[in-house]
Amino acid sequence: MIWIETLSNHKEAVLRVRCEQDTATIGRGYDNDAVIDDPYVAARHLRIRRDDEGTLIAEDLGSHNGLYDEAGRRQQSLPLAGDTLIRIGQTWLRVRESSFAVVDERKLPPARRAWPWFLVLLVLTVGFALLATWLDDVWERSDSVSMYLGPLLGSGLFLAAWVGMWAFLSRVFLGQARAIPHAMVALCGVMALFVTNFVQEWLGFTLVNSALTAYSYVTSWVLSGIVCLAHLRLNRVRFFRRKAALVFVLVLGGCLLTWIEDKPFAPDKSSDVDKLYRTQQFPPSWRLATPRTETEFIEKVRSLKPRLEALRQRTLDDKSDAAEDEAGEE
Repeated sequence: MIWIETLSNHKEAVLRVRCEQDTATIGRGYDNDAVIDDPYVAARHLRIRRDDEGTLIAEDLGSHNGLYDEAGRRQQSLPLAGDTLIRIGQTWLRVRESSFAVVDERKLPPARRAWPWFLVLLVLTVGFALLATWLDDVWERSDSVSMYLGPLLGSGLFLAAWVGMWAFLSRVFLGQARAIPHAMVALCGVMALFVTNFVQEWLGFTLVNSALTAYSYVTSWVLSGIVCLAHLRLNRVRFFRRKAALVFVLVLGGCLLTWIEDKPFAPDKSSDVDKLYRTQQFPPSWRLATPRTETEFIEKVRSLKPRLEALRQRTLDDKSDAAEDEAGEE
């Protein structure tokens, strides 16, 4: 007795046909042992039989579209093991004997309520978000409430859309939304982003190192990639390594685009004076680097004078050239 399985594009069994004999025919016609509803399958497309050694063999019965193995090579006949995949037309098939040994059943995990953990993560994420906003607030504002609630509301809507997208994909491919696990993954990613940003800001302040904060976008992109991989793992996608390689390429491309957007090759680029690299304030006692003396500070300021003069002269020259061009056109 053998079983003929029709597989989906994800190589999961969607239909099983039981055949009492070791010889069976497969095709689109109703006189076959297994009927395949595929317009690219012949009326009598394939025959399953045993050879002299008792091995199951799949034979093409002279169809136009032929028989293909898992690697996409056309075959006239193909020996079948329990995990051998074959394709006729646009349909994947697998043939197994009744004695095929299946893997042991999975251990059923203990029933756990995910809601308490989700609420804990939600409260912690909101707390981290409010703390980050408070650390960035160095001015006295009259609209302090809207300054706190505005970003929180916007981030909440984005997270809801993000979780909804992954829950929809889980519903399509797994048959269940799994919204709470996806929401917990997203909240863990947001908390990790807050913590890493805080640590980078703190290290940049204590060590007086702008590189730790100037390239913080690398950490953000890497964390985003890890979150995407966690969502994909929850969806139990096939060919996970290929998806992981694609995520790696996207993260690398995002880092490269962000770096290019920062104009690293601009002629007047200066990481020291071009922009502020710290957005959070910390007590001066947290600084670990040795403070500069007044003389060192004055000398550092004086060393900036030639550069500033060159930039000012370049601006004046550009304005003069533009004025001459306008006068020539008139």
